[in-house]
Amino acid sequence: QCPIWIIPTELVDYNADVLKRLVLKQSRIWGWDTDSDWEYWLRERIEWVNTVVDRMVVACSDNPQGLNVQVEPYVSWALSRSKENDSDYGVKSESIEVLKNFDTVRVVDSSLPWSRRKIRLLNAAHTLLVELWISQDRKPMFVREIMEQASVKEQLREILYTEVKPTLDSTLMDIDAYVESTIERFCNPYLDHRLEAIAMGHETKIKTRVLPIIRDYEKLFGSPPTHISRWLKK
Repeated sequence: QCPIWIIPTELVDYNADVLKRLVLKQSRIWGWDTDSDWEYWLRERIEWVNTVVDRMVVACSDNPQGLNVQVEPYVSWALSRSKENDSDYGVKSESIEVLKNFDTVRVVDSSLPWSRRKIRLLNAAHTLLVELWISQDRKPMFVREIMEQASVKEQLREILYTEVKPTLDSTLMDIDAYVESTIERFCNPYLDHRLEAIAMGHETKIKTRVLPIIRDYEKLFGSPPTHISRWLKK
């Protein structure tokens, strides 16, 4: 019998492990942890799968085809089993391996490098573009439009290569290829990714996406990253 799969998609490190801990905590609050059948089912019959979903899906209320969203061609989905299996139980199923048959799905030992790559290269880049956008008097509407402004594309590429890449473990994956694909995705002429939408929760995004890069860069080189610091002061 295959277990039930729980595959969260929140952009949180080890999202399935976090969810599992929350469910166990709530079970204790409700007193369900005294039910051995419930405890067995929760630990033994569920495959908790950590994930990193990498694909931009944007709202598009004025789409002439009447669709509510636009989806970019790029997609990557990294899956890894929970590292928090209880020694007395533990998921023994190998059923997750079937997903290896899909080209865009990777079954990996740990989802953390994939999460770090996405947050620091793609999401932090979005946040830095919004920081630049906020400082402008004539604000473009879409990501692709701000990428068309003089030198923005090359400045962003320089940031990703020289100030973000050093904070990532490039031995685990091809960071250079991901940087180039990120630039290409931002320039997609058919994707109406609104900067105003990315700007929601901007201060929190600076703290969670950009400041960790600055801290790690300072640890490596003894000073803050020049280009990122300049963009944050604009």
